[in-house]
This record gives sequence, C-alpha cells and structure tokens, in this order.
Amino acid sequence: MNKTRAGIKNKIIAALAVACAAYFVSFWMGTEKEATLEAYEKAAEEAMIADTEILAHNGHIRAMDGQDTEIRDLYNDKPVLIYFWMPWSDDSKEGMPVLENIYRRYGDDIHVVALSFGSTAEEARSFYLQHAYAMPFYTGALSVADDYNVYEVPQCVMIRKGGAISDRVAGLPDERSLAYMVERGMEP
Repeated sequence: MNKTRAGIKNKIIAALAVACAAYFVSFWMGTEKEATLEAYEKAAEEAMIADTEILAHNGHIRAMDGQDTEIRDLYNDKPVLIYFWMPWSDDSKEGMPVLENIYRRYGDDIHVVALSFGSTAEEARSFYLQHAYAMPFYTGALSVADDYNVYEVPQCVMIRKGGAISDRVAGLPDERSLAYMVERGMEP
C-alpha cells in the first residue's frame, strides 16, 4: 500500500508540476502578447492619425501668363490658399478684393491661388485683364474642382505645407475669417 501511496503522490506531484509549467508558459506568453499588443496598438494609432489627415490632391493648373504649375509643387513649397471661383458668379467677383487683401498681407508666406475651372479660361483671362489685381490667377480643368469636392463657388481651401488640408469655406468669404483660416493653415 505504501507503493500505491507513493505512486499516487508522485502522480499528484507530476500533475502539479505540469500545471505549474503550463501556468508559467501561459503567463510568459501572455506578457509577450501584451507587449506585442501595445506595439500594434501604437502603430495602429499612428496609422489612424495619418489616415484622418486629408491630403490635398495634385492638379495641373495654368497661370494667366501661360505658365503651367502643379498644385503639389506649390504646397510642397509653402502653404496654399486656393480660391475656387467662376467668372459668371457675382459672389466670386465680390470676394476678389478680400482675396487681394489676404494676398497683400500673407503673400510672402503662402501661395494665394485664384482658380477658375472648367471651360471659363477666356472669361477668367478677360476678368483678370480688366482688373489690376496683384495676386496670381490660374485656370484648371473641371477635374481639379471635382478632386477638391467643389460644387459651389466661391470656395476657399487652405492647404498646409506638405499637403494636409486644414480648412475649407464655401460662400463669400469675409476678410477676418479668411485671415484666421490662413493663420491656422500656416501653423506647423
């Protein structure tokens, strides 16, 4: 009977040793999983921040002097304020003096782009020649407005240096709110 008791004791000790080893292994692997999960969570958080940042589309635009430019070239140089307008829109035309004042105030620090799009190049050129604005005027394809979800004019889009869209305003802009939008867009 002593042999039977000793056998039972040995089996119990062996079972406890296996249970302890299993517990140790699961604890050790669980700790590693937690560390791995923390690394994955951090990487996912960084990816979400990048995904929530809306980046500006590139687009081909043409200055009134015939010079071709890419929007990406502008926003890689410094922040860009794009004023989408159409020559037939009275509100667009009323906003031009406001945009001109913004250009005179911030023109050294940002690109100000008055962008007419679609089939209005000749009308835009005529408007440009009739007025003595110092800010640059551009024309672009309708696809540029589509890329920026511009379905009404006037509309302003502020792009930070590097291409992140910081703000957009639809409708006739007032100088104070446009200046605030520009200053926010100039922040790093």
